[in-house]
Amino acid sequence: MIKRIGKRTLALENRPYLLGHAAAVGKKEGEGPLAACFDELSADNFFGQSNWEAAEKEMALRAARLCLKKAETTPDKVSLALAG
Repeated sequence: MIKRIGKRTLALENRPYLLGHAAAVGKKEGEGPLAACFDELSADNFFGQSNWEAAEKEMALRAARLCLKKAETTPDKVSLALAG
């Protein structure tokens, strides 16, 4: 259970734990020295989208789906997700 305290603070009833993680990146990151560390590499920086905003959304959705798959869970079982 998560309780909100103010605008930016959350109080967790239980200790949090990491259930899964995933990273989807664009072409430039895929060409870099950390390429092997990422879960999904896109052939283009726009993930097949027409603009940067749509590409960011697609990248985040792909990473979230991958994370759920790797964690073998579904969105309804996730209490909190952090992304960046």
